[in-house]
Amino acid sequence: MQVVAFGFDESGEGSVGDHRLTRRAVKGPTISFGSADLVILRARLVLSGNSLEHYNATELLTRSVLADCQRGKQFCLVYDRDEPGDASFVAGRLLQHWGVTTESHAASLAVVYASEFSAYLQQFGIQSFTFMRKQGRTDPLHRLAGPTDSPEKSSAFVVQHGEGLIYVVPGNVVTGSESTLLHALLEGIAAHSPSVLRPTTAPIAERFAFTEERKLREDRKSKQTELETLDANLTTYQARKDILFLRHNPLADRIPEWISEYLGFETRRTEEYKEDFWLLDASGKNAVICEAKGLTQNVKRQHIRQLVLHRDVRELADDFPALLVANTFADAETLQEKGSQRIGTLECSNAVKEHVLVVRSLDLVRLLDQVDRGLISTEDVWNMLITETGWLKVEGTSRRVVKRRGRRGFGPPHLQEASGSIVGSSKNPKVMPSAHSPERLTPCPTSGNS
Repeated sequence: MQVVAFGFDESGEGSVGDHRLTRRAVKGPTISFGSADLVILRARLVLSGNSLEHYNATELLTRSVLADCQRGKQFCLVYDRDEPGDASFVAGRLLQHWGVTTESHAASLAVVYASEFSAYLQQFGIQSFTFMRKQGRTDPLHRLAGPTDSPEKSSAFVVQHGEGLIYVVPGNVVTGSESTLLHALLEGIAAHSPSVLRPTTAPIAERFAFTEERKLREDRKSKQTELETLDANLTTYQARKDILFLRHNPLADRIPEWISEYLGFETRRTEEYKEDFWLLDASGKNAVICEAKGLTQNVKRQHIRQLVLHRDVRELADDFPALLVANTFADAETLQEKGSQRIGTLECSNAVKEHVLVVRSLDLVRLLDQVDRGLISTEDVWNMLITETGWLKVEGTSRRVVKRRGRRGFGPPHLQEASGSIVGSSKNPKVMPSAHSPERLTPCPTSGNS
């Protein structure tokens, strides 16, 4: 059985009983679980990088934990006296997902309900706070230990998620006690769920290798460098997709950075409103006023109106180009859930009336994919952003600016395509005259962009 532990002070490899244990340091903004059967994470695992990189990495790691657990990998979160409900850490994001809150003043007495963990909890348990489920949640969460006077609260619990389990247990880690803690923890998990840590190998088995096995090991070693390169390339694509789940300030920080990095358009943040930024033309002047919003639902007219008010406050013309970038359904976990609901008819009409172009974050990443495939040039993308109004709907190989509902009487309502124009074809680019400076039809390229 392969066990890997992240976030502990020591690193290296060894064995605990019949199980091979690897302790790894966290050296970057991403973590790979590899082929480990059980992954142990410190709840306040600190990922390197600035605040935005940390938020992105935490969100990606949380989703990776849930996805791998769904497929059968086992996890254990070990928390100490630091608050585990902080959403900037993996434990906090998982607790939010399960609808669990924390209290910082736990009862002084606790009773161990899972006898398998009694030895562990007596030595490493702490009573800084407890966990409490929000009413109405039905996730299969089982209490392992908790206050005697509050049966609805837990100090340790386990969650069944898909085919896997996620343990949440206290761990008063002090210098020199990590090995003892991990040994006791593995004993508790093995006793509580024998199938999690069933022995699959032993030292004697490592000393013998079949001839074909040796060939496979040598082949695997030779391909390791290639795999690491592929993993690094895949990581860059993960960064391109972070705007699909970010919200609030992290999204407001990321969108102008994303546009500048991947589309090559120079941007500038504003000081007046956190969500606002500008697209700059070739001379460095403000060409498009923009706003980024992370939404749990769809775009509404008040979101469009807020951008219009910000344009009015700056005493800009009513037809000055305005771009609303919205991460709609930010909590969605499937493309079907995120992309199936179109921007509403009234919102599309209102965007045209107010001279605003609405683009979902999903449309943006699809648009970038079309740029990568050579289906559209960045010049054509710029022309769309500065001249079009309505909703820029991007799907597959097509792009359509939706302005209003199509005419009635042309088939059933669910088959009536919203009216609009197909724009931005690289073979027949649509370049519309600007109502302002002609310079604004030319984007200001970021440094280093070809």
